[in-house]
Amino acid sequence: MVALITGGAAGIGRGLAYECAKQGYDVILASLPSKALEKTVVDFETEFPSINVYKYAVDFLKENAVEDLHTWVIEKKLNVDVLVNNVGLGSVGPFENSEMKFYEVMIALNVRITTRMCHAFLSHLQKSKKGFLLNVSSFAGTVPVPNKAVYSSTKAYVLNLTLSLRHELKSYGVKVAALCPGAVVTSPEVQERIKAAGYFSMKSALYPNELAKITFKRLNRGDSVIIPGKLNAFFNFLLTVLPLDIRNTLMAKAFK
Repeated sequence: MVALITGGAAGIGRGLAYECAKQGYDVILASLPSKALEKTVVDFETEFPSINVYKYAVDFLKENAVEDLHTWVIEKKLNVDVLVNNVGLGSVGPFENSEMKFYEVMIALNVRITTRMCHAFLSHLQKSKKGFLLNVSSFAGTVPVPNKAVYSSTKAYVLNLTLSLRHELKSYGVKVAALCPGAVVTSPEVQERIKAAGYFSMKSALYPNELAKITFKRLNRGDSVIIPGKLNAFFNFLLTVLPLDIRNTLMAKAFK
């Protein structure tokens, strides 16, 4: 079986790709050309000699990037049984602080590319009948988040798209879930931002491999929305029962 992971060279994407490889899937790492991509391929080939590791260097912002990837997969005579849509972009700060061009890139990656990937590889998943679709949303996609207005909105789209596709693909035996992580330690810089965000962020933060293990366990259990970490899940529940103004005030303080 074959797993295709976008943004699979580092961070959350690498963690999820690693878990796929660990479970015996051949993996396609579709990510920006980088030393990180080259290193991930070598690391996986070394640790998992029994699987095939395919590298596909791509800038998803380029026109026809998804179509070209799909053509490449077909030419390789592969069928994608597992699709992990992880590629995306985020930011923190007041809405007015970023240029519209930046938001357009964020919307392109988080919304358009995720949608196009699902559409392009839908027939693969239907053919597989035993694979899964995992779209990476965010904790911020489950509630409005001041100071992350566009990001949280794009991730809410991903969440709703995923839940809709879950129903549509049910008869095909395909497992579909949205991953909605909170803080994830993907680099020293991110770790510093997590510390600066305060106690809750530090206590609830997860590392990519830890996140991936939880994700696959919950995915195999059949969960539709995966919020890794007990503290994150509790906080999410708490936010859903609070009045909107109080909820927004709390989230604005968390991401000021």
